[in-house]
Amino acid sequence: MFRGWTIMAALACAACQHDTMPATTVDTPKSSKTPVGFLLDGTAQLHLRADQTKTLRDIDKQLDADLDPIDKRIHDVMHPAFANPRRDAVPDVKGRIGDAKRLLQERETRIDNALHRALDALETVQRPVAVKILHDHDIDIDDDEEVDTGSAAGSGSGSDVSGSRP
Repeated sequence: MFRGWTIMAALACAACQHDTMPATTVDTPKSSKTPVGFLLDGTAQLHLRADQTKTLRDIDKQLDADLDPIDKRIHDVMHPAFANPRRDAVPDVKGRIGDAKRLLQERETRIDNALHRALDALETVQRPVAVKILHDHDIDIDDDEEVDTGSAAGSGSGSDVSGSRP
């Protein structure tokens, strides 16, 4: 009798497990939650020295610390019921949209600045490889004159870091 219940419980758990699987996956670096982590993941490709790895880790930690409060504020703006549980509060949709745009722009600027600092920490021959690593993860960075990727991919006027942190 106990064996029958065990089998039924195992089958029930197996049947319910498909509901817990995520519908989509987000491309995140193994080393961290920020786009700088993709460069840290590519240490072998970039042939990073120990001092460069330490510099990239420092930039990554600082960026993570900068993004955490911004991400919390974005969450609060996009989900006001969690930030303000009062049921009688009427959400100001236009104000929330403006706040969200401002916060997303601030987030993008912080990421862009950190990526430029990371590229500055690399040698000239490592930069095109770093830009390619970022591009492979759908992170396009403004190419300065110093970063020559050898292609016309850097001709855009803005950076797209929307594929960064989940």
